Amino acid sequence: MNAPDHAAVFAPARGPGAPGLAERIAAVDWDAVTAQLDADGAAIIERLITPAECESLAALYPVDAVFRSRVVMARHGFGRGEYRYFDYPLPELVDGLRSAIYPHLAPVANRWHAALNLAARLPERHADFIARCHAAGQHKPTPLLLRYGAGDHNCLHQDLYGEQVFPLQVVLLLSEPGRDFSGGEFVMTEQRPRMQSRPQVLPLRQGDAAVIAVRHRPVQGTRGVCRVNLRHGVAACGPAGGMRWVSFFTMRPDMHSLALRESAGVRADPPMNHDLFDPAEETQPWQQPIAPGAVVLRGFARTHAPALLAALHAVVAQAPLRQMVTPGGLRMAVQMTNCGPLGWVSDRAGYRYEPVDPRRGEPWPAMPAVFSALATDAAAQAGYAGFVPDAGLVNRYEPGTRLSLHKDRDERDFGAPIVSVSLGLPAVFLFGGSERADKTRHIPLNHGDVVVWGGPARLNFHAVLPLRPGQHPVLGMQRINLTFRKAG
Repeated sequence: MNAPDHAAVFAPARGPGAPGLAERIAAVDWDAVTAQLDADGAAIIERLITPAECESLAALYPVDAVFRSRVVMARHGFGRGEYRYFDYPLPELVDGLRSAIYPHLAPVANRWHAALNLAARLPERHADFIARCHAAGQHKPTPLLLRYGAGDHNCLHQDLYGEQVFPLQVVLLLSEPGRDFSGGEFVMTEQRPRMQSRPQVLPLRQGDAAVIAVRHRPVQGTRGVCRVNLRHGVAACGPAGGMRWVSFFTMRPDMHSLALRESAGVRADPPMNHDLFDPAEETQPWQQPIAPGAVVLRGFARTHAPALLAALHAVVAQAPLRQMVTPGGLRMAVQMTNCGPLGWVSDRAGYRYEPVDPRRGEPWPAMPAVFSALATDAAAQAGYAGFVPDAGLVNRYEPGTRLSLHKDRDERDFGAPIVSVSLGLPAVFLFGGSERADKTRHIPLNHGDVVVWGGPARLNFHAVLPLRPGQHPVLGMQRINLTFRKAG
């Protein structure tokens, strides 16, 4: 792989009496940076920070008070090496870089969004963007510091952290190639429609910054503007030398900090997203019939996800997730709770609906308005007008958990449909016929997909295959399923 012909953009080197950080960033030729981003999806700013500043950032790694979490990449299949997420308040240098660089990249981001027909537009100031993230429930900072040793590497990936996404990020190399480490090149790949992937290596030195596309960028094709997907990673470091230090600080949005995850015993560390989303995730919602009376509404709940998750906080805080017991005495793998007038329960007495939470001895939490409205709208979209649920089931899946083949027949009203909303990790939904032995159809479900079945399909068998390991940028290592029914 050869390095692209990046004409490096220089920031004035800092010495005695040299400009401070804000002055250095203002002095960058941002027109040249923009041109490089449009041409290659990446641009290099040479000597943006000094060797002393590089060493001061790297020296923070063992200081626990500065960070909120640590991720060992091998545990998640991300590669080898580790990284730590900074906590608020951010180090002055990191905070200053984010705030000063953002206004120069926001116009590029908005132009790319317009070219790709994406509705989101980014504010002019970084503080306003962070405020928007916080309003969407994304509160945890995402700047991080990576450490690589001999043989360590980072698999090709994309970094996504929630509904609010900034399409560019900045990478700083804090070590000097050849002196501090060998190998460890920063690698990017670009996949254009009907073409093989194009690799490129960014030749960074200590103190250099690389501005890169997070996920995709617009490229002018013969038939108009097309969306090009990009991934990035780090090649294996050589056996000789010391540590390779990299800082990702950027305009990355803050990410979700869900009590839902914490109450369920799952760490809220945000991931590097390794292709968890289907390419259709950002297209307009569409319908996929799967059987007479059954349909998948692709992406129907995606724009509602922040409101759904915010409402789910209140439900789980009042009626925590738990593992119920089957009539045979086996503990269910899937954790669940309920909201609405009726809640589904299972114990040695059988499967049934109850108005009172047996754990707390109190009524189930009221069904949030956003839940019932989404269920009614989804049912109407699928051809079942007038559906008003009185039971909302919340199921939480961890990697490896599944839902066995079954049919829903504990309800009194089989004339009403069932509405099932998927959030978080992708899953494979099995949908069969009226008999257990009937052939099942494998249906992949992504974040925001809604399945509705009723009429001739109301009593069809269905299941969920074991959840594959992964990291969702909003919900982490889990899938949440919201199921709405008319039980009474």
